[in-house]
Amino acid sequence: MIKGEDSILYVKFSDQFLPIGCLTSNGFDETVEMIGTTTRSNNGWKTSIPNTQSFTVPFEGLQLNTRYTGGDFSKISYDLLKRFKRSRLLLEFRIITQTNFIEDFKGYIRDIGEAAPVDDFLSFSGLIEGFGEPVTSYIPVVDGEGFNYTLNSTLS
Repeated sequence: MIKGEDSILYVKFSDQFLPIGCLTSNGFDETVEMIGTTTRSNNGWKTSIPNTQSFTVPFEGLQLNTRYTGGDFSKISYDLLKRFKRSRLLLEFRIITQTNFIEDFKGYIRDIGEAAPVDDFLSFSGLIEGFGEPVTSYIPVVDGEGFNYTLNSTLS
């Protein structure tokens, strides 16, 4: 079984992919619009064929300071995600799992919101609306440790 903590959502910012910090969940939902068809041999049963495909990526997390003095600038959190949404930016995203699968895609942050419960941490949730086709790839395993291997070379 694969745990949710082994699937991390990244967003490209300043030419590098940074993780969305303190994620509590993220997903990847695909759908296809169906076009109704008619044939003489369906005996009155509804038939259809797939047409336009789309996807969304829901996510939730706990807020971090990723913008101001003392913050963690190696991650992305609600403060920047909200600015990205308001700026209507087409962003590049990546989901990497511990099973070595990578899902690269572009999208817009369609929804973003925060919650501030009493006596608890500030949290946020959002939805990415996919743009175009996602690309799935696989990182080959080297020595059973992914890309964690020793480089036997001298740098000069």
